[in-house]
Amino acid sequence: MYFTFALDTTLAIQSIEDKKGVLIESLEMPAKKIMTRLIATRAEESLNDLKKGLVKNRNRFEEATGFFGTDDLIIHDKSYPTLTELQSRIKAVLRKNPNIKNIFVDHTGKIQLLGKTREDIEIGQISAMLKKIARDYNIRVFLLQQLNRALETRENKRPKLSDLKNSGNIEEDADIVLGLYRESYYKQNKENNVSMYEKAQEAAEIIILKNRDGKTGTAHVGFEGKYVRFVEKEATEPIVVEFE
Repeated sequence: MYFTFALDTTLAIQSIEDKKGVLIESLEMPAKKIMTRLIATRAEESLNDLKKGLVKNRNRFEEATGFFGTDDLIIHDKSYPTLTELQSRIKAVLRKNPNIKNIFVDHTGKIQLLGKTREDIEIGQISAMLKKIARDYNIRVFLLQQLNRALETRENKRPKLSDLKNSGNIEEDADIVLGLYRESYYKQNKENNVSMYEKAQEAAEIIILKNRDGKTGTAHVGFEGKYVRFVEKEATEPIVVEFE
């Protein structure tokens, strides 16, 4: 989920820069770890260094901590809420903070299912609830969803819509579905592996699997693991989108 959450951090920072508030419902990772990742991205400090208490550029670090010290960033980290609990606390935040325009929910697997019906149906109820909130409050909701293990058995491991785990109505409810792919993850040399934290940049793909109001295709981008972010490929090349 580290690679997937990097997209959330990239989008969250852009939202705050645009003066649009962000709510992160981190159902798996503690708020402190979320903030560490956000600061690493903003300050361009190695996440590994920050975990050790090391800072290379104090000015950028202080700018980043100040940037996130705002009412426009709210992080909840209570895991395994029920659907009702999640809905209630999201709405409570939206009522008190009208500038919240983007919500990130990480992830469906950490929402407590009541077991009253099939798992895929219950997950469909989650997506339906979040879609209703998005429409009622005119905001964007980003929901992270795990993939089925069957993907690991394919030669081409780029995600497809059918790979969504217990997707229920997620595919139907979502306006846009993005899949992430990093070839180096599958081709790394396990005997001489260089941690993603140490690599300057790796090629990655953001695959538009569904786009209700537009085209599908693939954006070829760079992934900087040590900063937990996606960037334009090689910094000098524009992001390239190949439409199908």
